[in-house]
Amino acid sequence: MIDKEIDRKYPFVSNQFEEIDQAQYDAISSMLKKGYDTWYVTHTCADYARDVYYKATGVYLDVDDYMGIETPRELAKSIGN
Repeated sequence: MIDKEIDRKYPFVSNQFEEIDQAQYDAISSMLKKGYDTWYVTHTCADYARDVYYKATGVYLDVDDYMGIETPRELAKSIGN
């Protein structure tokens, strides 16, 4: 898998870190091993990140922007940085 955001040197404007234990990691390991999710207009990298984070921590981040489309902009607003 190639991370196009890093390749293009896009700046990180928001960060959210949580320390997780082995059980939490085990809960998300299959999602991480897959490394991607099917992208389409209403299913973006923002809701993939939200889903992995939620499964690991139980914290639900709001990523819905206009008309229910998930966006990185809304994810950043939800994180609050």
